[in-house]
Amino acid sequence: MFDFYLVDGLIKKAREHDLKLVLLWFGSWKNGLSHYVPSWVKMDNERFHKVILDNGKATETLSPFGLESGKADANAIYAIGRHNGIGYSPFGIDGSRGGNSSQTALANAYQVLGQLMPVITDAQSENRITAFTLSTQNNQFTEELGGYKVTVSLSRNGRTGAYLSERGYGMVIWEKNNDFIIAGSNIIVTFIPDSPGPRMAGFLSVYEGEYVDGTWKSGRLLNGDNIMVNYDVANESLNNRTGTGVKLGSDPSILKIKLYRFE
Repeated sequence: MFDFYLVDGLIKKAREHDLKLVLLWFGSWKNGLSHYVPSWVKMDNERFHKVILDNGKATETLSPFGLESGKADANAIYAIGRHNGIGYSPFGIDGSRGGNSSQTALANAYQVLGQLMPVITDAQSENRITAFTLSTQNNQFTEELGGYKVTVSLSRNGRTGAYLSERGYGMVIWEKNNDFIIAGSNIIVTFIPDSPGPRMAGFLSVYEGEYVDGTWKSGRLLNGDNIMVNYDVANESLNNRTGTGVKLGSDPSILKIKLYRFE
């Protein structure tokens, strides 16, 4: 559970005065120190490891190598990102192109977010967007959006069932009618109608692409193996599914899809 009392108060006052609001210094560090973390984090040295100096003395700074600190930050960022249409961005992360593979993947993810930002803000104001993070322990997410039940799963090997990654993430944006935008990494997304009308849904089109200066530029049109997630069509149909879904790989990407309904 998270207490949004102070955050909601700031948002309310900003809206009353028609101001933009930027919340700085969120998370484990400010200027390399951890003065702003909750008291229960400061006091739990077993779980949240501190930086140790060369002389063996501890500091008040949480270690960037502490796994629990990273998990706590990720949970808090996810919660505040889903609360009241708030966005999040660390300083300069979208410009980080060097370093190891994880740094590059993070920079690529923010590059995709940069393309989508005008679309995201419009969708947030009209409640046409949902977002998610997945792990091998929490490997599926379902939400109703645009008249469909949208189910997102962590990517698996189609033959062995093994997970292709320990984590996946993304967002689904409902544009209008049967049109959706999906962005993310290491996920599979399926759609089942959840409004009056025909009970099954298929893909009219699934396009890769990107936004260039705010304009969508289509790439490949995906079909066949690129959209099949279960070839047991007979059993799939018993649950109003077609065996198809959209698949996003390890490189963060954007897909635009158009659905149709039938029975």
